[in-house]
Amino acid sequence: MNIKKIPYGDSDFGKIIKDNMYYVDKTKFIHELETLSNFIFLIRPKRFGKSLWINLLQYYYDSNKKDQFDILFKDTFIGQNPTPNKNKYMTLAFNFAMVNPSFDHVKEDFERYVHNEKLGSE
Repeated sequence: MNIKKIPYGDSDFGKIIKDNMYYVDKTKFIHELETLSNFIFLIRPKRFGKSLWINLLQYYYDSNKKDQFDILFKDTFIGQNPTPNKNKYMTLAFNFAMVNPSFDHVKEDFERYVHNEKLGSE
């Protein structure tokens, strides 16, 4: 019997799928998301999958990740029913959990975070 691991605290959709972890498919909501207005306010309690959802959307919409689409989304609703916006955009994501929210430190921490991310992508 193959028991899948639960990706507790892991919000990297690509890693979850590639490592064959347990994932509840919520990709059917991408169709609904695309019918909403331009500004969406997403609020849920802690540990409710917000970061994973955003990361999934990055894999879905980012043109730089189109070579991974078939592998990552093959067993999902959106993999079988993609929208015209699939891998159509260049995305930019910031993880504000890495930034000290203190008023005196937020600018400095955000600049350090961006600099470190830039170095990591080169």
